[in-house]
Amino acid sequence: MFQKIVTALGRILIAAIFIISGVSKLFNWSGSLQHLTSVLSDWHAYLGQSSLFSVAISLAPLLLCLAIVFELVGGCSVLIGYRPKWGALLLILFLIPTTIIMHHFWFLEGQARSEEQISFIKNCAILGGLMVLWASNMGRKRAPY
Repeated sequence: MFQKIVTALGRILIAAIFIISGVSKLFNWSGSLQHLTSVLSDWHAYLGQSSLFSVAISLAPLLLCLAIVFELVGGCSVLIGYRPKWGALLLILFLIPTTIIMHHFWFLEGQARSEEQISFIKNCAILGGLMVLWASNMGRKRAPY
Protein backbone atom coordinates (compact mmCIF):
# COMPACT_ATOMS: atom_id res chain seq x y z
CA MET A 1 0.00 0.00 0.00
CA PHE A 2 2.76 2.45 0.98
CA GLN A 3 4.70 1.63 -2.20
CA LYS A 4 1.64 2.39 -4.35
CA ILE A 5 1.13 5.75 -2.65
CA VAL A 6 4.79 6.72 -3.03
CA THR A 7 4.81 5.61 -6.67
CA ALA A 8 1.66 7.64 -7.42
CA LEU A 9 3.09 10.69 -5.67
CA GLY A 10 6.35 10.32 -7.58
CA ARG A 11 4.49 10.10 -10.89
CA ILE A 12 2.49 13.22 -10.01
CA LEU A 13 5.59 15.18 -9.08
CA ILE A 14 7.66 14.22 -12.12
CA ALA A 15 4.76 14.68 -14.56
CA ALA A 16 3.67 18.04 -13.14
CA ILE A 17 6.72 19.96 -14.36
CA PHE A 18 6.18 18.78 -17.95
CA ILE A 19 2.42 19.27 -18.01
CA ILE A 20 2.64 22.74 -16.49
CA SER A 21 5.47 23.68 -18.85
CA GLY A 22 3.63 22.38 -21.92
CA VAL A 23 0.42 24.22 -21.02
CA SER A 24 2.41 27.38 -20.29
CA LYS A 25 4.11 27.21 -23.70
CA LEU A 26 0.77 26.64 -25.38
CA PHE A 27 -0.93 29.61 -23.73
CA ASN A 28 2.12 31.85 -24.19
CA TRP A 29 2.94 30.75 -27.71
CA SER A 30 4.45 34.04 -28.88
CA GLY A 31 6.67 34.47 -25.82
CA SER A 32 7.77 30.83 -25.98
CA LEU A 33 8.53 31.11 -29.69
CA GLN A 34 10.47 34.32 -29.13
CA HIS A 35 12.55 32.70 -26.37
CA LEU A 36 13.26 29.60 -28.47
CA THR A 37 14.22 31.71 -31.49
CA SER A 38 16.50 33.83 -29.31
CA VAL A 39 18.33 30.80 -27.92
CA LEU A 40 18.65 29.22 -31.37
CA SER A 41 20.01 32.53 -32.66
CA ASP A 42 22.58 32.55 -29.85
CA TRP A 43 23.73 29.07 -30.87
CA HIS A 44 23.85 30.17 -34.51
CA ALA A 45 26.07 33.11 -33.52
CA TYR A 46 28.34 30.89 -31.38
CA LEU A 47 28.81 28.26 -34.08
CA GLY A 48 28.94 30.44 -37.17
CA GLN A 49 26.86 31.04 -40.25
CA SER A 50 27.08 27.48 -41.62
CA SER A 51 25.61 25.87 -38.51
CA LEU A 52 22.56 23.65 -38.37
CA PHE A 53 20.97 26.27 -36.13
CA SER A 54 20.23 28.51 -39.13
CA VAL A 55 17.80 25.81 -40.27
CA ALA A 56 16.50 25.31 -36.73
CA ILE A 57 15.59 29.00 -36.48
CA SER A 58 13.29 28.69 -39.48
CA LEU A 59 11.78 25.52 -37.95
CA ALA A 60 11.23 27.11 -34.53
CA PRO A 61 7.39 26.98 -34.69
CA LEU A 62 7.52 23.27 -35.54
CA LEU A 63 10.10 22.59 -32.83
CA LEU A 64 7.96 24.42 -30.28
CA CYS A 65 4.89 22.44 -31.33
CA LEU A 66 6.83 19.17 -30.96
CA ALA A 67 8.09 20.23 -27.54
CA ILE A 68 4.54 20.92 -26.37
CA VAL A 69 3.29 17.57 -27.70
CA PHE A 70 6.15 15.63 -26.09
CA GLU A 71 5.67 17.40 -22.75
CA LEU A 72 1.89 17.00 -22.64
CA VAL A 73 1.64 13.45 -24.02
CA GLY A 74 4.64 12.19 -22.06
CA GLY A 75 3.61 14.01 -18.89
CA CYS A 76 0.01 12.76 -19.02
CA SER A 77 1.17 9.21 -19.74
CA VAL A 78 3.41 9.23 -16.67
CA LEU A 79 0.76 10.96 -14.56
CA ILE A 80 -2.10 8.56 -15.23
CA GLY A 81 0.09 5.48 -15.54
CA TYR A 82 -1.00 4.61 -19.08
CA ARG A 83 2.10 3.24 -20.79
CA PRO A 84 4.33 5.17 -18.38
CA LYS A 85 7.52 3.71 -19.88
CA TRP A 86 6.61 5.20 -23.27
CA GLY A 87 5.72 8.48 -21.60
CA ALA A 88 9.05 8.50 -19.79
CA LEU A 89 10.82 7.76 -23.07
CA LEU A 90 9.07 10.69 -24.78
CA LEU A 91 10.14 12.96 -21.93
CA ILE A 92 13.71 11.65 -22.09
CA LEU A 93 13.82 12.31 -25.84
CA PHE A 94 12.47 15.81 -25.20
CA LEU A 95 14.70 16.60 -22.22
CA ILE A 96 18.12 15.66 -23.62
CA PRO A 97 18.25 18.15 -26.51
CA THR A 98 16.24 20.73 -24.56
CA THR A 99 18.71 20.67 -21.67
CA ILE A 100 21.74 21.01 -23.92
CA ILE A 101 20.28 23.67 -26.21
CA MET A 102 18.21 25.80 -23.84
CA HIS A 103 20.55 25.78 -20.83
CA HIS A 104 23.85 26.56 -22.59
CA PHE A 105 25.61 27.96 -19.52
CA TRP A 106 29.08 27.35 -20.98
CA PHE A 107 28.53 30.27 -23.42
CA LEU A 108 27.41 32.68 -20.70
CA GLU A 109 29.01 34.69 -17.90
CA GLY A 110 28.08 36.00 -14.47
CA GLN A 111 24.60 35.55 -13.01
CA ALA A 112 23.14 34.24 -16.29
CA ARG A 113 25.76 31.47 -16.31
CA SER A 114 24.93 30.48 -12.72
CA GLU A 115 21.17 30.42 -13.37
CA GLU A 116 21.47 28.34 -16.55
CA GLN A 117 23.94 25.97 -14.89
CA ILE A 118 21.47 25.34 -12.06
CA SER A 119 18.69 24.71 -14.58
CA PHE A 120 20.98 22.37 -16.52
CA ILE A 121 21.79 20.36 -13.37
CA LYS A 122 18.11 20.23 -12.33
CA ASN A 123 17.16 18.92 -15.76
CA CYS A 124 19.88 16.29 -15.45
CA ALA A 125 18.36 15.20 -12.11
CA ILE A 126 14.89 15.00 -13.68
CA LEU A 127 16.41 13.05 -16.57
CA GLY A 128 17.83 10.59 -14.03
CA GLY A 129 14.39 10.10 -12.48
CA LEU A 130 12.87 9.51 -15.91
CA MET A 131 15.59 6.96 -16.71
CA VAL A 132 14.77 5.10 -13.50
CA LEU A 133 11.09 5.16 -14.42
CA TRP A 134 11.81 3.97 -17.95
CA ALA A 135 14.08 1.16 -16.74
CA SER A 136 11.76 0.02 -13.94
CA ASN A 137 9.14 -2.70 -14.06
CA MET A 138 6.35 -0.20 -13.48
CA GLY A 139 3.57 -0.81 -15.95
CA ARG A 140 4.72 -4.31 -16.88
CA LYS A 141 2.73 -7.40 -16.18
CA ARG A 142 4.75 -9.91 -14.25
CA ALA A 143 4.96 -13.57 -15.15
CA PRO A 144 2.50 -15.67 -13.11
CA TYR A 145 5.22 -17.93 -11.66
